Amino acid sequence: MSQNIVSIKNLLESIYEIIDHIDAKGVPVNNLISKDSGLKEIVQKDMLLSIIHCSSKDETINEDCLEYVNDVLGCNFTKLTFELTRKEVFEQEIPQMCVALPFFIVIDRSFGGNQLSSIYIKALAYITLGYIKCEEHQSLEEMVSYYRLCSACTQLVENTLEEKIDFDPLFMIKKGRELELIKHAVEIDKLINKKNPIFDAIEKGLCDVLTEDSEMVKESAEAMDLLSIEKLDALIGLCEVKEQVHTLVNVLKVRRKCEELEIKRADISLHMVFTGNPGTGKTTVARILGEIYKEAGVLSKGHLVEVSRAELVDKYAGHTAIRVKRMFNKAKGGILFIDEAYSLTSEGDSFGQEAVETLLKLMEDNRDDIAVIVAGYPALMQEFLESNPGLRSRFPTVIKFPDYSGNQLTHIFLRFCKENHIIASRDVINAAKVYFRNEASKKHKNFGNARIARNYFEKMIMNQANRLVQSGHMEKRYLCRFTREDLPKTLEIKPMKSMEQHV
Repeated sequence: MSQNIVSIKNLLESIYEIIDHIDAKGVPVNNLISKDSGLKEIVQKDMLLSIIHCSSKDETINEDCLEYVNDVLGCNFTKLTFELTRKEVFEQEIPQMCVALPFFIVIDRSFGGNQLSSIYIKALAYITLGYIKCEEHQSLEEMVSYYRLCSACTQLVENTLEEKIDFDPLFMIKKGRELELIKHAVEIDKLINKKNPIFDAIEKGLCDVLTEDSEMVKESAEAMDLLSIEKLDALIGLCEVKEQVHTLVNVLKVRRKCEELEIKRADISLHMVFTGNPGTGKTTVARILGEIYKEAGVLSKGHLVEVSRAELVDKYAGHTAIRVKRMFNKAKGGILFIDEAYSLTSEGDSFGQEAVETLLKLMEDNRDDIAVIVAGYPALMQEFLESNPGLRSRFPTVIKFPDYSGNQLTHIFLRFCKENHIIASRDVINAAKVYFRNEASKKHKNFGNARIARNYFEKMIMNQANRLVQSGHMEKRYLCRFTREDLPKTLEIKPMKSMEQHV
């Protein structure tokens, strides 16, 4: 059991670290869930109440159990404290437990995911089960109470966030007893499973914090100061893209070290091809890649210059080369990003071919301090690379950008909400999930990937504005919430090229 105790203490320590972080952000916990106790004391009380609730009613605590409780919780409870709390629990028809859980759920709901709630439930479950095992007997009554408590807390989080928690409350239990315990488990405690009135108070307080010039608001601005590779990792989806860029970063790190040690190493090409449908994050990744190249010391500026056929090709002979040189020089020190690059050759005119030939000559004569990225639909980009013998060798790296799934589009929508300090109700999140899942499954020709999530969000912003102005409710708590009334009735997919920077 000693190893388990160490693991449990480490888990609870992570909860305390979260509490310290919340305190540092200035969230008014005391005014929201307790006027008399701090969040750490509330958590310790939650744990104690849960332990007592799942223990035998007629059992007095022994020295070993008391030592276990004080050890893992970092408290100094006495037998008298324990017995008085036990009396408080069993004299109530339904004991008030897990007071801190709704607070963690609201934090999770505001910023996406279930991380805080999940950690908290696991800590509560592991500590409680550890106590039951410490008693050296596991009665069916205790295990049923334990299972009910874990199920109630987990169900509350999943119902509120619609995010399944990867958690098995019956860990450490011998195989063969799970079915017996579940079979005898009674209906989930309705009070715990029901939305607690505390939600309204917490959400109002959070809205006030989120919409004022507080540390929590500044956090989103500070995110812009992340290292470029951290910005890349923060993007939704794009796992294979991230993996390829990480490999590139590692190569650049090794190359820099070789230069420091005067080890000869062949230069690598910074030029590459991005293939993928519109709205899959190609422009965003190109912009971040420029910053990565700058941080690695291979580009002097790291800026992005985005062009298309219109900026490169002129209808008069000899003018195309001038345009290409002008945009190439503008991108020096950074990245020249050519979107829909296949349009240079697909029309079969001499002007587009002139643009390609001029570009290849400039890339050959200027191998340092510039990276060229060509992007577009997968099939058409293959045709583009085969249109000129020099293209394939100049662009050795091809990165494929997959379409977003329905769940990923939902997360993108929720990120827009977060960036605009808006809390989406459960009804809104459920409706958004259904809409994005349907759109992702259709894969129609106008499927815009992340642009769909942007259009959906913007439509809700307009609907919310109409609702608030008509109702006259312009207080902060209303401005920071989407309700079912704001859901789009119909939604047209409109082109929005700048959308990719929000992915």
